[in-house]
Order: sequence, then C-alpha cells, then structure tokens
Amino acid sequence: MMHPPAWSVTVRDIAWYTWPAWLAAVMFSMLAGVLVVAVETPASAEGSSQARHALRPSPLSPHDYDHLLQQAAVRHLPVDVDWRLLKAIVWKESTFNPRARSPAGAMGLMQLMPGTARHLGLRGDEVFDPARNIDAGARYVAEMLGYWRQVSDPERMRLAMASYNWGIGNVRRSVRESGASTPRWSAVRPKAPTETRDYVYRVLEQRLRQEQAQDHRPGQGPQRPALPLPKQFARPW
Repeated sequence: MMHPPAWSVTVRDIAWYTWPAWLAAVMFSMLAGVLVVAVETPASAEGSSQARHALRPSPLSPHDYDHLLQQAAVRHLPVDVDWRLLKAIVWKESTFNPRARSPAGAMGLMQLMPGTARHLGLRGDEVFDPARNIDAGARYVAEMLGYWRQVSDPERMRLAMASYNWGIGNVRRSVRESGASTPRWSAVRPKAPTETRDYVYRVLEQRLRQEQAQDHRPGQGPQRPALPLPKQFARPW
C-alpha cells in the first residue's frame, strides 16, 4: 500500500487549519450587519417621524383668525362692541388652538362646554371647526351681553365675561345674594372663583391692548372702529 508523500495536504487538513479564519470572517460580517442596523434604524425612525410631522398642518398665527372673528362680531355682537373682544376671549381660552380641550371638557377656540355647544347647534366635531366654533362662541357672548344689557359699561362687560367663564346662573345668584339694587361686578367678585376674577381682568386687559395697538389688517373682512376702553376697566383689585 502506497502512502502519500509527506508534503501532500488533504481537504481535511485545509479545513482544520482554515476554519478559525472562516469563523472570524463570519463573525465579523454578522457584527458589521448589527452595527449597520444599529446606526441606520434611528435615522430611519427619525425620517419617518419627520415625514409624519411634515404631513401635519402648520399652526396658524392669531391674525389668521381675524376675518372669522370680524365676521362673527358683525353678525352677532352689539354695534358698540369691538370684534377684538372675541379675539381676547380666544387668546385667553385656547391661545388660538382650534383643537384645544380642557380637563373640564371645554372644546375648540372659544372653549365651549358640550352642553353649550349643543345649545348653540354644534354637533360632533363641528366644535373643532374654527369658523363654526367662533360663530357659536360669538352668539354665546352676545347672549351674555344681552342678559346684562340694562347695566352700563364697564359693569355690563365685566358681568358678561364673568358669565361666559363661570356660568350665567352663578353670576345671577351672586348678584341676587349680594342684595345690590343694581348688578355690579364689585358685588359678584368676592363670591367668584379666583379663575373667574382673573379671567375677567385678563380678557378685558387683552382687549384693551389690542385696541391700543390698532391690531387689524386692511382688507380682511368687515372692520369696526376700535372703541376706547373706559378707565374703569383698570383692575380694581
């Protein structure tokens, strides 16, 4: 039986001596793949997030609602009430976020409670539509102003804003319990929640700031002249 020469190499020999290198190559490839996935996945996720963000509508500026506020004021508010009152209410209620929803359930730009929204004819998601919400809110403001129409300004405005925030029933009860012969905010204020006291001041202060700044742009819907705010609107507390 002939033996192979001492220098000959079999397939088994090749496998025996080369498997460490082969295994190292496989492990390196697997590690490289893991690194690629680890590096690329966040970028892909970020890209998807950016794409989703790009599909969202850009937030509107406060001025973009001016024409809706002006039109609603002309339709519903008394002629002596400037449209900037509505803008001040939207500023305080929702900071111009049409999808705003409060913990208490108030919704939309003018933060209408569900019962109030139904009373004003809004159904379902209509309350989040800027035009419908502003129109309904303006009608509600007009109701509050109308209820106190026998009261002279600035008391009418203060009582109307307190009624919008706290509810007409609460304000009426406070007026009645105060025993005042003429409804006055000064008689209601001690009984009103801190939120309502702050609300009345903030809304009327913001309205005054807007009127002083002549905050309007020509050509965007009907305009009303800015009416001077009486000095009595200055915060008395």
